This record gives sequence, structure tokens and C-alpha cells, in this order.
Amino acid sequence: MSTSSDISRLFSKFGSGPSQYQELLKEQSQQNSLPCEPDLAQAKDSELPSIAAYVPDSGTALPEESRVKYVDLKSARNALEVEAASALSRSAGMFDKALDAGVSLRSKLDDLSQARQREADALPVFFSRPRPSLSHISIIAVVSGKGGVGKSTVAANFAVALQREGQSVLAVDLDPQNALHHHFGLEPEAGRASWTAGIAQVDALGSQQENYLHSASGVRLLPYGAVDESRRRAFEAQLEEDPDWLACLLADLQLADGTIVILDTPPGPSIYLRQVLAVANLALVVSLSDAASYNTLPMMDSLIKTYAGDRPEFFGASYLINQVERSRKLSEDITRIMCDVLGDKVLGLVRRDPSITEALAYNRSVLDYDPRGLGCHDLLSSAKAVLLKLTERGQLEQAV
Repeated sequence: MSTSSDISRLFSKFGSGPSQYQELLKEQSQQNSLPCEPDLAQAKDSELPSIAAYVPDSGTALPEESRVKYVDLKSARNALEVEAASALSRSAGMFDKALDAGVSLRSKLDDLSQARQREADALPVFFSRPRPSLSHISIIAVVSGKGGVGKSTVAANFAVALQREGQSVLAVDLDPQNALHHHFGLEPEAGRASWTAGIAQVDALGSQQENYLHSASGVRLLPYGAVDESRRRAFEAQLEEDPDWLACLLADLQLADGTIVILDTPPGPSIYLRQVLAVANLALVVSLSDAASYNTLPMMDSLIKTYAGDRPEFFGASYLINQVERSRKLSEDITRIMCDVLGDKVLGLVRRDPSITEALAYNRSVLDYDPRGLGCHDLLSSAKAVLLKLTERGQLEQAV
């Protein structure tokens, strides 16, 4: 029995014929050929893209970059398999070379360690070595908020006074004026101008002991050095780049235990002040009993807190009021106000004494020039107060 006969008998049961079946097949075929798109007739003409923009002219060739490139999957898979096999072969070759009997893992680790060491050695010194400990010495930074207060005079005479109290003292001049050596009666040696060499010679960091000047009082002095402007700026750039420069310098000097180091600095904020406050145990602020000096006290207090910070080896600032004139009411009043404001931070008062300035004219300390003068008496009393502070803080074994 044929398929057409079966279809005829089936339609006859429902009161129909084979011709209607063909119509159903034609209608179903048309429905299946319609795309699954929304009814475009209901959309606005402005929202419909131009078909011409998507259908190029059949006679126009598409640009190379706009053509869809098809890749044969079988060829691509074969290419990947070939590349993987090649990479595996290269990797095996490298491992075979690395695992050669003459090249051990330990030797390769040693090579890496030596390479790192060479890189570290090539860096500047301050990047590669830790900050040294200076706990075996005592460091006093003599600072001021403004110039003309007698700071260097105080630093030099303190050094002599402490030396006379039985201490080993090193004075370091960190003021570009390079004037500290004038207070010690130092004369140029034969064939050498003693004030030209100093710490500002940036290319002589490893031999600073050769720049020591030995005074008649027994104080050793490390001068700043007479340098031109370009060398001074190079030296200050080095201090700026290396915050531990002074700490390393003092460590390299290999000072004896108990040595007291007195650092003289330029007035006001500077890179030198930052260096000395980073290592100081005590900041000695020299001030006059006048309005200008009084107005700098907040600035100095802020700088000391900023640069000295909360280092446990730094035990604060002390203030020395210099050139006090009891005969002048304003000087007396400002001195009293400063003492009330600073309290026990006032280390001492140094009365105005012409012998102090006269001593500098003769390149001598006031202790040598006029040991019985008021200024000499006040400086000695203040120096003993410093020793007491160092002893109380455990910086010195006993008070002298």
C-alpha cells in the first residue's frame, strides 16, 4: 500500500481531501521561513537603520580588514599541537642544561647572592648600612633661632669649660661661616692653612680624623672648612640626601666612651639643624633677652620637636639666655618673662661681659682671657649644669 493511498483514506475520515494537506504543508513552510524578529511594521521609520548601509554593492569588493576570515579548525589544532611540542622540547633543553652535573642549585643560589651584594655595594653608603649606635658618647647641639646671639662663642667656651671639668671634648663646626676655630687660638701649621680643610670637603668623608685641630685647651676641633659656593652646595645636597650622614661620621671617628661632642650650627632652620637634632642628646638653645629672640622661641620649639622627635636618647631642650643686662629694664623684664615661660628648661643666664668679645679678638676663650670675669663665671656654672643633666640621664658615669 502506498503512502498517498493511506493519506487519502485518512482525510476521507475527516471529510477532507489530499489537496487541503498540500495547502497545510505550504502554509507551514511559509511560517517556518519567517525570521524571529519583532513586527517591523509597528516601528517608526526614524528608528530603522538603512538596509543599504549593511548590504554592499555586489560589484564592490570589501576592504581586507573588514572581511571575515575563517580558520580551518583542524589546521589550527594541528598548529597548536606542533607549537606545544616545540615548547616542551625547549623547556626540557633548558632544564637539562640547568641540572647539568657541574651546575648545582647551591652554586646558582650563591651566584644570585653575589649579584645582590654587588648591587648593594654599588649604592651610596647611606642606603646600604644601618644607622650606627652613638650611645657611648654624649652629643650637645648648640642652636639658635636667629643670628648674633653669641651661639658660636657659647659653643667654644662650653667646650673649654667641659674639658677643664675633666671631660674629653670634641667640637664640630657645622656652620658654613667656619668661625669656630677662631675661639681656640689655632694658628696655621707650616705649609698648611688649618682652616681650609674640614667636614665640608665631601670627598674626604673616610679621613675626617686627619682634619682634627688640637687646641691648647685640649679640645679637639673638626672645622667646617673654607669652601667655595659650589662645594658648599654639593655638601648640603649630600646632607639632604643622607639623613644619617652626621651619625655615620661620628661613628667613623671611633670616639672614646664618654666623649662629649659639641655641635655648632647656623641659626634658624637648615639642613644642618636637621642633622644635629637627629643625633643630639641635648639641644642647647642660645637666646638673647630681647623681643626678637623671644619671638623665635615657638619656632625653635617646633623645629626641635619635628627633628628630634620622640627618640628615647633625646632628653629635651635647655635654654641659655645670653648677654643679660641687669641695668636695662627691658632686658631685665624680658629675662624674667622668658624664665617664667620656660621654667626649669632655663639652663642658666650669662651676663653681658665685655671680656667675652675681647677674648675673641685675641683668638682665645674667655676662660683663658679673663677667668675672674662675670661672663666666665656664668659660663662655668652653665657648663656644670650640663654635666649634671648628662649624669642624671645616665650619659656620664658620674658628675664632676
